Amino acid sequence: MGLLKKLKKQPRPVQTIGSLTNRFILVDDLKKKKLLETTSTGIFYTYLEVIKVNKNPDNFFKNLYVYARSSGLIKASEVLQIRDFEEGKLLASILADKVTLHY
Repeated sequence: MGLLKKLKKQPRPVQTIGSLTNRFILVDDLKKKKLLETTSTGIFYTYLEVIKVNKNPDNFFKNLYVYARSSGLIKASEVLQIRDFEEGKLLASILADKVTLHY
């Protein structure tokens, strides 16, 4: 019986309203502090230092992607671009779970 339990597919965690709310709060805090600017064209502007402060930048970018999709700023197949505030250089592009860093 122990082997069958190991072979069973493990349930994936379901996103709760609380986890989505936390993502929105994170993005709203960054916007209030003027560390992030969102546009309706699928381009977010931030500073490179904000990205480097994060322990895992991929999760930060995925949270931004979820925010953009949930708030209707981008459509399902569109790429979210993260650009630098000062220079306008492309820092990262995100499409679903694929994060491509450009810095």
